[in-house]
Amino acid sequence: MKKIILFIFLAGFFVTFSFGQSLELSNEQGSIPNNSTIAVEGSPDELLAAPVWVTNISTDALSVKVKKVIIDTVTGSVNTFCWNGVCFPSNIYVSPTAVSIDPDETNNGFEGHYEGKGNIGTSEIMYVFFDENNPDDSVCVKVKYLGGTSSVKENLLSNIEFSNAYPNPANTQTSFDYLFDNEFKDSEIIISTLLGSTVRNVKLQDIKGKVTINTSDLKDGVYFYSLILNGEIATTKKLIVRH
Repeated sequence: MKKIILFIFLAGFFVTFSFGQSLELSNEQGSIPNNSTIAVEGSPDELLAAPVWVTNISTDALSVKVKKVIIDTVTGSVNTFCWNGVCFPSNIYVSPTAVSIDPDETNNGFEGHYEGKGNIGTSEIMYVFFDENNPDDSVCVKVKYLGGTSSVKENLLSNIEFSNAYPNPANTQTSFDYLFDNEFKDSEIIISTLLGSTVRNVKLQDIKGKVTINTSDLKDGVYFYSLILNGEIATTKKLIVRH
């Protein structure tokens, strides 16, 4: 049985930058602003579903793909997504095929699926909808799947300070300030493309400092940066490169 409880947080998780967006998101409760967060709450033993409708607000037909970006997941849980009636296994992060959406048409064929498999906790997954022929033309929504309560992630984040990327948008470089209460065996910052290819991987050597990453050779567009601590994603946010 599916249990679906969705609500929209007023504050977006990411800083929003406009690239002439051709897509808008919504669900049965109304419009979902770009970069905002919705939540689905239920038991860790049941399937949680997050349906999202995609509308083409441009004047041209678009071939739309979906990418899932893992922010944080509960160990032992499983997350998948369906696009236009086709459901993909958990190891698929970008829909293999695009769906054509005509101008002013709304496609209601997307659902994010999450199963806690009995494991209590909150998982966060972002879904990015983009034009196959222009991946920077995209909109995204982050979904919090609330399968019971867990303080593990909250305790981790409460013991670190990690700034947003600055400047953002970045031209030739972007920087991060960080402070960890504890020394992690492995800590790094990864920057990846919209399609998931890693373009930067920087190891953090100390528990406190500033790291500056060269972006001069990166193409203009949307990227994501993640702080990785002991092999786990602590946080993921959006980075814009604009020369």
